[in-house]
This record gives sequence, C-alpha cells and structure tokens, in this order.
Amino acid sequence: MTQETPSSRDLERIAWTSQVLGADTAQQRASFDAGFRSYWRTDSSPTHVVMDSPPGLEDVAPWLEIRDLLERGGVRVPQVLAADLERGFLLLEDLGVNTYLHDLDAVNADALFDGAFVQLMKLQAIAPPAGFPRYDHERLSMEPRLFDEWFCMRHLGMTLDCGEMEMLDAAYLHLVDAALAQPQVLVHRDFMPRNLMRTATGESPAVIDFQGAVAGPIAYDPASLFKAVAGVHRRLQGSYAIVSLIAGYGLLAFRDPFGIRPLVLGEAVTPEGRTVMVGSETVAIEGTGHAVT
Repeated sequence: MTQETPSSRDLERIAWTSQVLGADTAQQRASFDAGFRSYWRTDSSPTHVVMDSPPGLEDVAPWLEIRDLLERGGVRVPQVLAADLERGFLLLEDLGVNTYLHDLDAVNADALFDGAFVQLMKLQAIAPPAGFPRYDHERLSMEPRLFDEWFCMRHLGMTLDCGEMEMLDAAYLHLVDAALAQPQVLVHRDFMPRNLMRTATGESPAVIDFQGAVAGPIAYDPASLFKAVAGVHRRLQGSYAIVSLIAGYGLLAFRDPFGIRPLVLGEAVTPEGRTVMVGSETVAIEGTGHAVT
C-alpha cells in the first residue's frame, strides 16, 4: 500500500496543530464534508478534531458566527479550543465517531429523542439576527424541484409531460405557501440523527453541521427529526411503543407501524387548560376524564 504524500496544506495544518497543542501530532481524516471544509483527528491524548477551511475556498467565519449564536442560546455545539481565522484552522473537541444514526435503538430511543427535542426547542427559541438568511419564496421553491429534476428525470430517467409538470407545480406552490404561513424561527435545515452526537458527559446531544441555518418555518426541523421515527420502524420488529417526556415541553409518542402494541391518545379541557394523555388502553384514558382522539 502506497502512502499519499502530504500536500503543503496538510503540512501547514499539522504544524499549526502541533504548535497549538505543544507537541508533535499526526492526523487522520475524521470525516468528509460536501464543500472544501475537511476534518482531521489528532493522535494526541486526548484526541482533538481539526477543522480545515482553506481561505478563498471555504470561509470559517460564518460557521463560527452560527456556532456562537447557538451556544449563546443554550444549544450544545462543538467546543472551539483554538482558532486561526486567517489560515482557516479550528481546533475542536473530539465528540467521537458515532452519531445518533449509529446509536439509536429500541433501548435508548426514549432518552435520545428527549435530548434531541430539548436541543431543538432551545434552537427554535433563538431569535434570528437581523440580516440572517431566510427561507423565502425563492429558496423554498428551489428545493422541491430536486424531486422532478434529479429523482424523476436524472435517477429514474422519466420524461414528464406538461400535465405532470403542472400537477407538480401546483403541489410545490401549496407546500411553499403552507411553509411561509407558519411562524418563522431559526431553522437548522438538517436536524436529524446524523447531525446529533452523544457527549461523554451524557448530557443533551451536541448539534453539528449547522452552517446552513436560516430563518424559516417552525415545522421544518421537527419534520426532519421525525424521519428518525421511520428509521426506528425499519430497524425494529415485533410490538413496541415509545413514549418520551420532554421536560417543560411535552410528549413524543409512537408505536410499531402495525399497531400490535396499543397506544391511545386522549385530551381534556379543564379550568386549568387543555391536557393531553397517552395510554395503552382506552379505559385508562376515559377513566381520567379524557376523551379518546
């Protein structure tokens, strides 16, 4: 096996990291990014991750600005231990190699979803700064086009006629209008298991890959996270019901797709306000004065 010769950029990054850590250190690729940004894990003890954003190709400043915005709002984000913005280097804490996508299973689903929703609620409570990018009509209209341009035409090789395109245009317009009518909050745009990582202290997960955040519809990020529920359905067999209490916010509950394990939702209106209850049997719901919905 031939070893790849380090580039001048590799040597610059390694020299900078060794200087910051005060010791020589080797590095291995930690993960890949869709852009020019790359991540490298050191062999130091403890290990760290170096973000390499080549100047002129990938400005590290916007990533830092959004990271700091989220941290001020209480969101758990990767800790920055050292930074050289001019050269495009950041030294980050090492959160490990596994994301929620690797770790989620029937045993830990309650706890992991609890933590994910706590972070999501904190993120949505942050007011987008003035001038922050917005999920406006133009941006929202671009994304559905990936379905017909890339999936239907490029992947499936289909040729859509005028009638089919008009039908898709009407559907896209309906979705865009519905999104714009929602309350507008800070949106991660990719809030899903692959961008959530458990921390060594067992606290709420660290949120990563947030550099594309915008101001947009409140339901966008929850919809992304709920895709993880579909993943649980694919990976598990038999009967199960999962109920998570998100302290201070509410409940997340779902069952196996065949309804083998009962899960019933009820609600009641009292002088104190509306209450919601989840139970395994209708008798438990009705016995507390709730109506099955």
